[in-house]
Amino acid sequence: MKIVQIHIGNEIKNVVEKKGISIKKFGDKINCNRTNVYDIFKRTSIDTQLLIMISHALEYNFFELFVPNQSTNGSRTKFVFEIEVSPDDLASFKLPDSICEKCSVMKNCIGINLKQIHE
Repeated sequence: MKIVQIHIGNEIKNVVEKKGISIKKFGDKINCNRTNVYDIFKRTSIDTQLLIMISHALEYNFFELFVPNQSTNGSRTKFVFEIEVSPDDLASFKLPDSICEKCSVMKNCIGINLKQIHE
């Protein structure tokens, strides 16, 4: 397996600039001051929790940069997650229609498992 060398700080900076987001606004989204934002731009590696926060703030999946041989099917990103709901809470629990239309489970059924998402 080949390890991909990414300067993650440069990648983050490029996305911030491409989206036209000011340093202050980006910093506010990730709870960092300007100095810390510039520090992030210098980093060659980054904590995964911070990268998750940055990915959400910029609406960009930086994790895909580290697996270049994986097909992302265009601009679509596949998220896999599980939801546990007790039988008592099931009656009031609702999945968004947009999720249910793309998965192989029925809405509001016991044992929901979204690992069965279809491409």
